[in-house]
Amino acid sequence: MKALILSILSLFLLTTHCMRDDDLHHNCIVFKNNSKDDIYVKFNKYDYPDTTVYEQFNRHSFYRNTKVKEQELSEKVMQISAYWEDLFSQNNCLDTLMVFIFNADKVEAGASLQEAVIARYDVSLEDLRSNNWMLSYPPNDNMASIKMWPFYASYEKSTN
Repeated sequence: MKALILSILSLFLLTTHCMRDDDLHHNCIVFKNNSKDDIYVKFNKYDYPDTTVYEQFNRHSFYRNTKVKEQELSEKVMQISAYWEDLFSQNNCLDTLMVFIFNADKVEAGASLQEAVIARYDVSLEDLRSNNWMLSYPPNDNMASIKMWPFYASYEKSTN
């Protein structure tokens, strides 16, 4: 009985963390919310460079594993069932991943997504590798070379 419980617990722990076979295979991008507000993080793999794509997000999908509370680290918010490296390499179907960050209070109050969006990152595979598969809001110094809106320099000014 003890072995069965231990097996179930081990299986649970394995399924709640990033699946990583080695340094070349990642199924999640860790996201750190360093802000004082809760946020929602949504990504789009296929519509780049359509910057209005967030308007197509289903409002109800915001409530499924996309919220990152203030000062929280999430491994689930950008987790997929495949490997990110494969998506970037398969027939060049993905060269830029768009990551949208929304103010949770505004989303939950029913504001339009255009009013609620507070940042967007356009991330390449190289960006992910150089950031050790971790992104944050506001962006950290390692993210300075990532294409984003608002520009990284605007965050530097606000923190100095």
